[in-house]
Amino acid sequence: MNKQRKVELLYRRAQGESLNISADEAKELSKYKVSKVGKTLNTKTNFQQYVTAVDKGYRKTFYDWCLDNNKGDGRRKGGRAEDIRSFNRDQSIAVIAMGWLMWGVAIY
Repeated sequence: MNKQRKVELLYRRAQGESLNISADEAKELSKYKVSKVGKTLNTKTNFQQYVTAVDKGYRKTFYDWCLDNNKGDGRRKGGRAEDIRSFNRDQSIAVIAMGWLMWGVAIY
């Protein structure tokens, strides 16, 4: 299966569409961890870059890859790189605060 076919199938999978694919195609696509992620991250360009990254050894999911690389659909609300950076920062602060709370309770 060529890269363009992979990108098309993964894009459709992320959109939540059903796929009619053969067992061989399903086996080949199994290494790409893509689920329905929402339209703010879905672009075919992102999938092309994700397929390249996985082929070079990347192991995280498409969603994590998008957040790690600040990739999204800039035409949609929440899909710009600044919005994704802000989301990552907010999540990091929340995790740190929860860690401080848990360690505080444990030490107390």
